[in-house]
Amino acid sequence: MTIFLVSREYRGLAEAGGIKDVVREMAETWNNLGHKAAVLLPFYGFLSGKLPEGILEFQGNFNFQTPISFEVRKIVYETVDIHFFHLSSFRDKKGVYTYTADEEKQNPFHLRGHGHIDGSWMNIIFQRAVAEYLLGGRIRPDVVHCHDGHTAWIPVLLKTAPRYREVLGQIKTLVTIHNAGIGYHQEIQDWDPVSRYVGLEASVLETSRIGQAYDPLAAAGLYSHLNTVSPFYAQEIMDQSGQNTVGFLGNYLRERGIKLTGIFNGIDPKGKDPRFPKEAGLPYGFDPRKMDEGKRACRRSLSAKILYPREKIYGNLEQAENTVLFSMQSRITGQKGVEKLLRILPDLLPDLRLSFLIMGEGEKTYEIALQSLANEWSSQGRFVFINTYDESYSPLVFASGDFFLIPSLYEPCGLTDLKALLMGNIPIVHGVGGLKKITDHQTGLVMDNLEEDLTQTILEAARIALESPDTLAKMRIQGFEMVMRDFSWERVLLDHYEKLFRLIL
Repeated sequence: MTIFLVSREYRGLAEAGGIKDVVREMAETWNNLGHKAAVLLPFYGFLSGKLPEGILEFQGNFNFQTPISFEVRKIVYETVDIHFFHLSSFRDKKGVYTYTADEEKQNPFHLRGHGHIDGSWMNIIFQRAVAEYLLGGRIRPDVVHCHDGHTAWIPVLLKTAPRYREVLGQIKTLVTIHNAGIGYHQEIQDWDPVSRYVGLEASVLETSRIGQAYDPLAAAGLYSHLNTVSPFYAQEIMDQSGQNTVGFLGNYLRERGIKLTGIFNGIDPKGKDPRFPKEAGLPYGFDPRKMDEGKRACRRSLSAKILYPREKIYGNLEQAENTVLFSMQSRITGQKGVEKLLRILPDLLPDLRLSFLIMGEGEKTYEIALQSLANEWSSQGRFVFINTYDESYSPLVFASGDFFLIPSLYEPCGLTDLKALLMGNIPIVHGVGGLKKITDHQTGLVMDNLEEDLTQTILEAARIALESPDTLAKMRIQGFEMVMRDFSWERVLLDHYEKLFRLIL
């Protein structure tokens, strides 16, 4: 099969959320299995000068508010063909979805961490360009796999728009919903610009309406196969049981008899297995099923690494070596449970048995609160906040911890729980969505009620680590073996996606 994966993200090129990992590892694995996978990706301004120019594959144009011309250039990145769409609306962007600190300095209305003002138009322009490329390009794929709401208008364009439907209407499509939460659908509110610029007939657009908005995920359900990133999240969307999914997409799909398949994301152990430290980016190797010196050495290395330079690092871990270390790498947002952690950390930090490491960036209010808390406890040497995403720190964040915190309000799939288990770092999760793959006291610790259980679960984890090391060792073994056995991308693609593609073909 020839498979085009259409995305706004790709690890190593355009990094934002978990989609970057899914698209890259999925494309690489399809190719390893003998299929031909390529990725269609916008060319962002922050990539200028960092990549080869690429081979010119296509030049196109279409009418939008003004005529838009674009190029598609191909490079081979590692083992995957990346088809970059050079569009003017992406040319000046320094972040994938949001403004950066530099952009805020240049324009005070472009607030760091806030979405691009023209974000909706960027999505539509990219998708129109993809449709033009499919119409006029040299390659006709068997499947177009669209990732999230940023790309979900594509099947609707191919199957209903007069310009495309006769030639492209038979191409099989799949739309994967990575997040159905409020604000993630990429819906559009205004009828007039949508009817003029999306390129769809008014009757088609009207069928996509949920409330006052035109929802690409809803429209995709009518013209494409839909799946999401775990069976549990699919159930939450459809029966409205999940936080932030109530009353929206699930009602629409259920009322129209549209099926939503749930398939867990996989993970590529390559580069994440600490038994191979060089590939995993670690200074020391260790077997994650054993508590050996290598894991302790990684913690000492991290403690030393965060002392210099100090920019974007608050607090330290100088006294953390003989404590139970709880680590977390996440977007710093309310959805990820940061507000809940901020509420309980002042009560937990006086406990000299405990240390905390949080890495990430996101909402400024939460960032400032974590910075302040880390500075306040800096003299204790048991709490650090690394206020950035930095790949040089990330492997150590996973390898150094005893327990990995995932107190998300909702979580479609979860990949950090799998990464943590590969590093012998036991996840503490809120039992929602894809995090339900974790079994309590076997492959992790599971909270049913986040508000009530978070403090006590952290204390229970400390008790296990200090008083029942055999229990902790058993959990590490079971967790590592579960990931290696059940969640490799090869197994996910062969057991689920290949069967799905054969069915729709």
